[in-house]
Amino acid sequence: MSWINKFQVTRDASEQNPRLGIVFDSAGPASEVFLASLKERYSFIAEEYLTFLRQSDGAQIWMYVLAGSGESTFPSIDRLIERWNANLGTAALIVPIGEDPSGSCLALTEDGRVVLLDFKMDSPDEAEAIATSFDEFLDKVLMGNKYPSLFIGGLTPDHENEWTEYLREQGWLESR
Repeated sequence: MSWINKFQVTRDASEQNPRLGIVFDSAGPASEVFLASLKERYSFIAEEYLTFLRQSDGAQIWMYVLAGSGESTFPSIDRLIERWNANLGTAALIVPIGEDPSGSCLALTEDGRVVLLDFKMDSPDEAEAIATSFDEFLDKVLMGNKYPSLFIGGLTPDHENEWTEYLREQGWLESR
């Protein structure tokens, strides 16, 4: 099942299950005007991310927040660019798309990878790749069997919550 299907199934489930709403939220689609503007400014931006924005103008998945246009309740990509400008330097081939639970920046690179930038980093070259593509990031990392890779030392009982329970119920995360 692709992340697009997982996302829609989860969106539908969150409407029926208030507990899931604690760890998942999404907005309506971003405008085509915004998408065209984003593509014009960042010609390299992954089509997968634009597809995401056509589905949802930002989202919260567990404690990861994905940005959009700023027209929804989710942060804008422009606000993230301003916030992370000092760490991005002159890197025109990287665009912030969200933040992780510790406030580190999730960004897309020119080659399509999703990387994590810590506020202590002086350059995007120091960023850790957490997925080879936006598709992999949503489908496998946030909503699949690579979810444990988000935790130093892997997934422990302390990390169990509504999200891990939901992923297991769906068969997207292996049972303990």
